[in-house]
Amino acid sequence: MKADKVDVTVSDDNYMTGVMFSSRSAGESIPKYWLFGRSEEPEEVDKPIYIEKDDQAWSTYGGVEECILGRDKIRLRLDESAASEVRTEREVVIEFSVDDTKYALLRQAFDSIFRGYPGYGGEGEI
Repeated sequence: MKADKVDVTVSDDNYMTGVMFSSRSAGESIPKYWLFGRSEEPEEVDKPIYIEKDDQAWSTYGGVEECILGRDKIRLRLDESAASEVRTEREVVIEFSVDDTKYALLRQAFDSIFRGYPGYGGEGEI
């Protein structure tokens, strides 16, 4: 997917930290999107990373094997269960273009969402 819009929300308490990559093709009234967040709810502690693709019905907690954030793209590798839940391939690449200020905010958000997660790498080669 090539995102034409990147929305980033970062809060001091991490409660509302989230990232959305979206794109709308000509003739489409509803954009395609990927949403990333982190649950701070106790029942989701073992699987805090939330991902959603195109619709809340296509979402899951956990299942991210690897997430590498590069300067102009992100590579996501999901386990089979998560890929099935969000109805996608196991490996996904999302391309984007943002200025340096927005990229710094994007890194801050991903660092928060994936904090403590061994499969996360920022500034990786994709």
